[in-house]
Amino acid sequence: MTKAEVGYPTAISDQSDEGLRAAIQWCSRHLAHGQQVTVWAKAKRDLTGNELVRAYTSRPGVRTAVERGGGLSVANGPVLAMWAHADDLGRIMTGRGITALCVVRWGHGLPIWAKETGAEVLHEPDFVPYWTRNSEVTELGAETVEALGHLTLVVNHANPVDSGYEKRDVIKALRGLHAAGHELDERAITEWAAANGWPGENSQRLGRLAREVAQGKNHRTW
Repeated sequence: MTKAEVGYPTAISDQSDEGLRAAIQWCSRHLAHGQQVTVWAKAKRDLTGNELVRAYTSRPGVRTAVERGGGLSVANGPVLAMWAHADDLGRIMTGRGITALCVVRWGHGLPIWAKETGAEVLHEPDFVPYWTRNSEVTELGAETVEALGHLTLVVNHANPVDSGYEKRDVIKALRGLHAAGHELDERAITEWAAANGWPGENSQRLGRLAREVAQGKNHRTW
């Protein structure tokens, strides 16, 4: 896979105290004059339930973003995304004004996203949860990447990709991959789409459609 054109440096870390400290230091190193670090979280309790995060977000020059729908509308500098999942990445990266992005992951490693964006790995966990062992797709095949790259160019990303003509094009491509025997892993495709410019919820929608095609669901298209 080739590195996606994200437009700013990225990093990834685990949720340990060492990983959190490394993520905070990374964001501080990428902070320029006149900017502030934005700490994103899905829920307010994610910012208050950890002592390190709570202390960091109380510093001057650090703001928090807990937005309805789990998105990020605007930033002014580096973003520290706390305990993000694959489904969150597209909504986070849609935000304006991001100059650097560090993702503190939760559970799954986000390997496709990290490879596609060229993310710097700051800290790896000492223990891998049993539910993630041997369950993560770490690379997409060349034919899959080619088909997804073509979709990235032809669909109108201003529209939801699970309806209308966008859905028609997406389902056609996914059915072709499935018929040719290629694995359609929901999380891996969601990560790839988020790294390659599928905005908002469209990366998550693409991953869900891939899972449904793999499961044999009959989608109506026109």
